[in-house]
Amino acid sequence: MQVEASNIEKVENIVPFLKAYPFPAFIHCSPPNETQGLDNRRISLHPAWSNRAFDTLFVSYDQFLTAIGLGEPLVAYGLWLEARDGLNDDEPMTHRLTLKIPWIDEGNDGLESEVNTELELVKSMLLDPHGQLHAIITSIPRAPLPKHGNAKSSLRHKKSRKRRNKPIKLYDLPTFRSSTAPPTAKPDSLSGSSATESGSSLYGHGGGPKMSEMVANYPWEKTPLGPQDQWDPCLKQAVQLTLSTPYPAATWWGPDLVLIYNDAYAEMSTTKHPRIFGQKGLEAWDELWETLGPALKTCMEGNPVYKKDDLLLMDRLENEEQSLEETYHSWSWTPILGADQKFYGVFNGTHETSSKVIAERRMNTLQLLGSRSSVAQNQEAFCQAAISSLSENDKDIPFAALYLMDADAPLDELEDALTTPQGPEIPRYHHPSSKLMFKLRGCIGFPAEHPYLPTTVRVVMNSLISPSVPEMDTELFSWPFQQAIASREPIRVSIPPSVSEGIEQRGWGDRVSHAIIMTLSSDADAKPLGIVILGLNTRRPFDADYSRWVDVLRSSLGSYLDGSISREEEVKRAENLSQLDAAKTALFSNASHELRTPLTLIAGPITECINEITEPTIQKKLVMAARNIDRLTRLVDSLMDFSRLEAGRLEGRYSPVLFGSYVADLASVFKAVVEKAKLEYTITYDENETRT
Repeated sequence: MQVEASNIEKVENIVPFLKAYPFPAFIHCSPPNETQGLDNRRISLHPAWSNRAFDTLFVSYDQFLTAIGLGEPLVAYGLWLEARDGLNDDEPMTHRLTLKIPWIDEGNDGLESEVNTELELVKSMLLDPHGQLHAIITSIPRAPLPKHGNAKSSLRHKKSRKRRNKPIKLYDLPTFRSSTAPPTAKPDSLSGSSATESGSSLYGHGGGPKMSEMVANYPWEKTPLGPQDQWDPCLKQAVQLTLSTPYPAATWWGPDLVLIYNDAYAEMSTTKHPRIFGQKGLEAWDELWETLGPALKTCMEGNPVYKKDDLLLMDRLENEEQSLEETYHSWSWTPILGADQKFYGVFNGTHETSSKVIAERRMNTLQLLGSRSSVAQNQEAFCQAAISSLSENDKDIPFAALYLMDADAPLDELEDALTTPQGPEIPRYHHPSSKLMFKLRGCIGFPAEHPYLPTTVRVVMNSLISPSVPEMDTELFSWPFQQAIASREPIRVSIPPSVSEGIEQRGWGDRVSHAIIMTLSSDADAKPLGIVILGLNTRRPFDADYSRWVDVLRSSLGSYLDGSISREEEVKRAENLSQLDAAKTALFSNASHELRTPLTLIAGPITECINEITEPTIQKKLVMAARNIDRLTRLVDSLMDFSRLEAGRLEGRYSPVLFGSYVADLASVFKAVVEKAKLEYTITYDENETRT
């Protein structure tokens, strides 16, 4: 798209770059012949030019502003657009836009809908020799862009004739200011510093101070690029854009792909900077050339390249044994046209996403551990769940060993070597003098019967033992179990080659040189439940993020282990209650049998006496005794029925009962007590009633 803009000149060098840029890119301009000071010049909200990717999304510039959202979003965009980057450190050079774009889905019968997407905008400010200010905007999608086919798949075919009132041709972008450029205002740069009269003014505008100075003073005559005054104008424009870009960016130029980058790229390179600056691409990134070489070749043929979360093993670790660091980058390479319309270089913008990718991988490990270990019903199931979960992250956990406490036996006396230390060092935790025994319950990467992985660990703890970590002797290596239990903090241990020999080289296939040993417990002051040994990632530094993840992992393992122990104890408690109920049932059954025999022996003689004695008073008392014996016998039978019921052997036997005589017999039990109180107690019922 182009609109009326009267004073845009000499931009033939950057337009091809923006045209080849794979995502929306556009230009805002200040009004021509602006008389305001540089700091007060306003920039039009309507873009002056846009590339094909921008035109694919928006019918007109008005639709672009509508997609931003009228009101507060548009005001925020305008304020960011007019901010002079470098004059105020609080002003961002990037801005995120959430856009709502009307769209016609060609694959869904032309159904009209609204597509939501998100773009992160990056701004570079340029000033042309005539004093006109230009904001060069490039974007990176942070949400999927709508798919499109030809021009009819969008709303463009409805409003394309109303796109602009006076279509004109955009010739070029502004050139850079130099010492020969006619000044139209005071010599202020957008970074707030004065432009010098030397050649450094070519690259001091908008770029970082360190790399701008390095570009100006570097001996380019010793490189394939030659002296700066002989550089292709397109190379100068690309270098200026690189230096003014706020995110890591670089320009690769010429057949040898000589590397020039900005301050953010230098910070990303860490130990490789500054030795790779101005070097040939193959020499600068030789460890990555298997990945970068084919991509650069494709880009130099005129095809932009974009990769998301791409694994790059950079040689920037300060480790003599292993210097390749695991890094991830989302990067794009855009070909750059020379003055003769041939491709001579590549513009490379990159965002390191290592923290995001690695954090997602470690979070997945924690989630998997939680889903498997949180339902473990006993310690054995917990060990299997924990080992299987940790084994799936072979990068951050190349090997592991899990010990659980088996016994705790108090000691009557401690050896002299474990008496209270006399030095000023005071431990953080206090334990009663005890012997702790831990058994190996699972491991990852260790072969069977590894000499430095004991199956049983016995630790004698003093109540005031020092938590200091001893120096590890190669010939007398031992894991600092005692110090880990005493300090309750993860302890990092250097592993000699003789110890790591035989351990499976999982993950990157490197020898693991460091490990973490940590104690598992449910509470900081509780008795330790277990010990874990974890090998560390050989291609990541043990930084704050890694340390925090280890702490979270330790807490999670301790919590899940404590939960499995609680569930196991609950099962044992239920089994004990079941055994107690069985013993009670057996007791009742035996007691019932023991009571039945004497009752039978008593009931026989009483029955005989009733039949032989004719004295009514005595006979009446004997009948009452016989009745009570029958009642007690029924109680004993009921007790036996309960025992049979709990054992599942009770069978119901039903027989008809005359209700009247049954109630009279039951009520007669209380007759003697009532008559002793000199009360009349009469029981009557219908003897002719035969219903049961």
